Amino acid sequence: LVGGRLDYVTGRPVAALVYQRQKHTINVFVWPASGGTPVVLERAVRGFHVRHWIRDGMAYWAVSDLNDVELTDFVRALQTA
Repeated sequence: LVGGRLDYVTGRPVAALVYQRQKHTINVFVWPASGGTPVVLERAVRGFHVRHWIRDGMAYWAVSDLNDVELTDFVRALQTA
C-alpha cells in the first residue's frame, strides 16, 4: 500500500487505495455494494486488467496494467487479508 485518496466513479464518492508492485500501480476502488451476489469479474479494458468482487457488503474494483496472472495473485492475497 503506497497511498489512498477520495475519488469519484459515476458521480459517487469512493475510496481509492493505491498499491504498487514493481513499477506497476494497482488502484483498488471500494464502496458499499447495492445488493448483488459475491461474484468475481475478470476483464481487460484498453490494456488495463480489471477485477471486481463483492465481499462483506462492499464492492471492490482492482484496475492495473500489471499482467493478468500477477493481478489475479494480488487480488487473491487482498481477499484473504
